[in-house]
Amino acid sequence: MKNIVSFFLSIVVSIGFSQDPIQVGCGQHRLLRQMLKSPERLKIHHAEQKALEEHEKQLRSQKTKGIVYTIPIVFHVIHNGGVENISDDQILDGLAVLNKDFRKLNPDTATVNPAFQGMPADVEIQFILATIAPDGSCFSGITRTPSPNSYVSNFSGGGDQINDIINGNDVYQGSWSSHNYLNIIVCGNPSDGVAGYTNYPSNSFGNSMNASIWMRHDYVGTIGTSNSLSGRTLTHEAGHWLNLAHTWGSTNEPGLPSNCNSDDNVLDTPNTIGTTWCNQNDTSCGPLGNTENYMNYASCRKMFTPGQASRMRAALTSTIGGRNNLWQTANLIATGTFSSPELCEVNFESAKPVICSGDSIAFTDLSFHNVISWTWDFPGGTPSFSTLQNPTVVYNNPGLYPVTLTASDGINSISETKNNYVGVLQGLGAAIPYQEGFENPISVEDNWFPNSALWEVSTSVSSSGNNSIKLDNFNAIDNYTYELESNTIDLSNETAVTIGFKYAFANKSNGNTDQFQVLGSWDCGETWYVRKNISNSQLTTANTTSFPFSPQPSHWKQVYINNIINSFCVENFKFKFSLKSGGGNNLYIDNINIFPSSSLGINQYSNTIEAFPNPSASELTVKSSGSPITTISVYDLTGRLVEAINNINSNSILLNVSSWKGGFYILKIDGGNGVSTIPFEKLGS
Repeated sequence: MKNIVSFFLSIVVSIGFSQDPIQVGCGQHRLLRQMLKSPERLKIHHAEQKALEEHEKQLRSQKTKGIVYTIPIVFHVIHNGGVENISDDQILDGLAVLNKDFRKLNPDTATVNPAFQGMPADVEIQFILATIAPDGSCFSGITRTPSPNSYVSNFSGGGDQINDIINGNDVYQGSWSSHNYLNIIVCGNPSDGVAGYTNYPSNSFGNSMNASIWMRHDYVGTIGTSNSLSGRTLTHEAGHWLNLAHTWGSTNEPGLPSNCNSDDNVLDTPNTIGTTWCNQNDTSCGPLGNTENYMNYASCRKMFTPGQASRMRAALTSTIGGRNNLWQTANLIATGTFSSPELCEVNFESAKPVICSGDSIAFTDLSFHNVISWTWDFPGGTPSFSTLQNPTVVYNNPGLYPVTLTASDGINSISETKNNYVGVLQGLGAAIPYQEGFENPISVEDNWFPNSALWEVSTSVSSSGNNSIKLDNFNAIDNYTYELESNTIDLSNETAVTIGFKYAFANKSNGNTDQFQVLGSWDCGETWYVRKNISNSQLTTANTTSFPFSPQPSHWKQVYINNIINSFCVENFKFKFSLKSGGGNNLYIDNINIFPSSSLGINQYSNTIEAFPNPSASELTVKSSGSPITTISVYDLTGRLVEAINNINSNSILLNVSSWKGGFYILKIDGGNGVSTIPFEKLGS
């Protein structure tokens, strides 16, 4: 067969291996040119490939048939909190597909093209989830790392993603040696137009994580975000990782006539130009092509050849790249893959642990390893006891409740109790008018439900009083959405309400993309609807600063939301603040008010009427740029008339508000081409 120059990186670029796939571009030809510019690296690569070929020849004279090599494997999910944070079930499905393909346990091998009947090979390599991390701690074989680098538009070799995993994963902070683990990095997008990539075996990488396999999340397994057509991409990439080229050679451009002049250096894979669809009659280079080969791009891939199996086993037993250490007994013991692991951790979760009375919570068991029985205790719940793996429990009475799970593997039992894990809210919420100035809470959790510890009570900054709520967005993760959810509020006696609050925000640098939203729910937080959306261009209230932002009095901005209409007026209304971090600075929120707009005749605020300064402790000017003001009626948030000023007949009036009690009021103004309402805050006591 023809000897060709191959390249370290092998990249899948056919996004969706369907019968009629859409071909998208990739950067391999640019990477190849860059590779060839380095004579030293090219020389090393040639020498290593020659050594691997010599090693394969030696193996042919040895009887290794029947020896099944075990590779410890770890899936590192790097995510922004979106769909790319795939489930454990999807990962396990992907692992099952990988093992079936390498052990020829996939039933579709019986349906290969008659010309290749009898050729599909059992590679005799199996992949088992590692259960011991580099520091000796027990884990599930899966790590998760929140990071904006989950999505990469330009191919970078994965360096930023590796650094994020090393410094930010949830199991072990440090490098996961490629001589001990096959690391699979699952991300949102490894590069535009790329479903996965990896490196051929090489000592150039040492034991670093550069020898990992990168996978786009929707090409792992056949469930979840992936599908049956994409599910064998990991098999394809594992072939590259074990030194297989594409069936037409080491390029990412199938279908080119020039591919007949290249080859994959495997004797029993017929020469082909490569195909992206199930062309069972491909004779483009003379012989019938092995279209159903895993190293092709067709959707009907289902086999490795004996020659490919031999080449992969040579890569796995050679010292080139360090893969020969993976299957050694000492390493299998060190990574927890030598024998069936014992139960070592009990854990559980619920997607929605805060509910209203009478609602149910679904619990998911996250314990490992080899759990065979579960005993749950649910004080305050119905049922209060369960032996199901993933039970659903109803809570009828408001309060905070613990949950205990005891799991067993038949030998060992471990219990885990999470105190105050379940929060059950009153079905009938707090009455309005509703006011929150954060003056009393010691922590955010006293009255609110944050999804991150970056929400905190600030005792040094406020728009009035002493406290406010702060989101430490300065140290937030880009593209992560930080939410602060309210308790329930009873709006059942209203037909419409207005939500008012003040906030302060600054950018950290030019180009920040933070987005702020206020959402409402009419079913106790089961579903949410955006009521206010503030983009970054409208969000800032102060100048950009590279230091942690702390607002001055002039930086606070008042917001009113008057689209909380009849459908939201239920006894268990909830609202939440949401900031999708885009690299900006800190966010502060203060002086939240909810008052009935229907009883006060609240309508769309006229742009011909203004009241200033707002807030104020002593004087307030009301001015009309339209017709003269005739009357002003002042209401408190209960709808009680506080003061009426008649027969004004002027475009401007100065009001003395020093005697008013501190708090929020509604000014109902007749004039300026209509009747308008303006909320006003009186400072002081």
